Amino acid sequence: MGATSFDLSDVKTLVIAVDGCLSATSMVVAADGSLQRIIDRRDLLAVKLAVLAGVTVVAVVDDTAPGMRRCLEDAGVVRFATTAECAILHDESRGTALCLAADVDAAPLIDGPGYVCCPSDAAADVKVASDYVSRMAGGCGFVRDVVEQLLRSQGRWEECVKQLAYVG
Repeated sequence: MGATSFDLSDVKTLVIAVDGCLSATSMVVAADGSLQRIIDRRDLLAVKLAVLAGVTVVAVVDDTAPGMRRCLEDAGVVRFATTAECAILHDESRGTALCLAADVDAAPLIDGPGYVCCPSDAAADVKVASDYVSRMAGGCGFVRDVVEQLLRSQGRWEECVKQLAYVG
C-alpha cells in the first residue's frame, strides 16, 4: 500500500466508478449479451467497512449492471449514479469527496471537486489527473487500498474491522 499525499481526515463521501475500480477491466459476455463483472472480495469488504464508518459511498455504475447494484446494496451502498449523473459531485467540497476513477469515461469524476485516486492500470489521462495512483490494479485490491488509508487516517480502521467481525 502506498500513501496519499493529501489529508483524508475530512473525507465523508467516497465516489467509486465501479468499472475499472471495483471490477477489473475484463468482463464476461453472457449468452444474452449482458456483461458480467467480477469483484474482488477485499474490495467489497472495503466498501462494507467504509459504510460501517459512516462514509457515504456513491457507486457509479450503468443501468446494465443490476447484479452489481444488488451486490453493492447488500454491502450497504444506498447512493447510485450513472457517469452522466456525476453532477452530484458538485455538491461536495474538495476536502470531503474522494473519487475513484480508472478510465476516460469517468471524466465527470476527474473534473469534479473531490480528490481523485486511480488504480495502477488506469488510463494514462486518468493517472495524470489523479492526486493518488495506487500500486494496486482495478478490481484487484485498489478500493481496499484507498479505503484502508481513508479509515486509518480517520482512526476508524480497527473499530470498523472489529464491528464487521460481529456483523458478518
